[in-house]
Amino acid sequence: MANPAVGDSGRWLGTGGLSFGSKDPDELTDLLRPLVPGVRVEATGRRPFGSRIRAWSVADLPFFSYSTQNGSAVFGPERPYLTVSLPLFSSFDARAGSREEHVQTGWACLQVPGVRGDITPSADAHVLGFAFEAASLAAHQQAVNGTWGESEPELEPFVPTTTEIGQHLLRHLVWIHAELNRSGALLHDIRVAREVVNTLGQLLAEASSGQSVSPAKTASEEAARRAEELVAAHLERPLSLVEVAKEVGSSTRSLRRAFHKRHGMGPMAFWRRRRFEAVRRDLFLAGPGGASVTEIASRYCFAHLGRFAVGYRLLFGESPSETLHS
Repeated sequence: MANPAVGDSGRWLGTGGLSFGSKDPDELTDLLRPLVPGVRVEATGRRPFGSRIRAWSVADLPFFSYSTQNGSAVFGPERPYLTVSLPLFSSFDARAGSREEHVQTGWACLQVPGVRGDITPSADAHVLGFAFEAASLAAHQQAVNGTWGESEPELEPFVPTTTEIGQHLLRHLVWIHAELNRSGALLHDIRVAREVVNTLGQLLAEASSGQSVSPAKTASEEAARRAEELVAAHLERPLSLVEVAKEVGSSTRSLRRAFHKRHGMGPMAFWRRRRFEAVRRDLFLAGPGGASVTEIASRYCFAHLGRFAVGYRLLFGESPSETLHS
């Protein structure tokens, strides 16, 4: 994967990684082109646009995470690869060909070659994604289905990550993301990196080989969705699990189970992660000369700034002040 030139909008993340952002969608499209050709960024309204992207290469597989304010990623049909995107701690609206869905946690969206699509993240959304060669995934699918030499199977654009195989896929992706944020040292070994990518292809092939589905919600998933919305609307004040459960009409036990199934963590850990995401967004938008790290952290109920700084670095791979001045 070729890295874009690092100018005022970007900086290196150690070996093989890059962090960059922009408040100009055209500039961001130019920065993205060497990473994921055929994808462009568009502003969605009159409000200020802003986006922050972290990108890496794992055995030549582009792997990235991003947050965007008032913008969309548009996937052109000419791409020679498919792009897999899943929301972390939020949601996005997605179009893949003729299919349109509101994709929440628990689902992933596949944008396949030859089909135009787009993703519009909701406010405060953080999206994890990677690109995968279509021919390679087709080979994995043929192996999974025992259809060697036959025509390439059709890919479902919306894949659940709450099934057993979906959970394996999600855990693998989250592990890769965490390893890259830490340093990516393990993935610098090309043999390890290729095995990681091969496993990712196998899991994706299994997860995307099911019947045509839409992100329908069970009662517990619907309660969890409402709890996620409640948490997102109250990032600047303390919440208790009892308060959240009562508001969405669920027991605390059911809510914990639903969140662990959807996110691998409980509601309060989810709320803490969303607060970290909100701090990161505000630090990026504030920039030098704006609000301080202390002011922004305090805004989102982080009272112990030392522990906050440690947690922030573990999560994002950089200090709050580095985000502020990037």
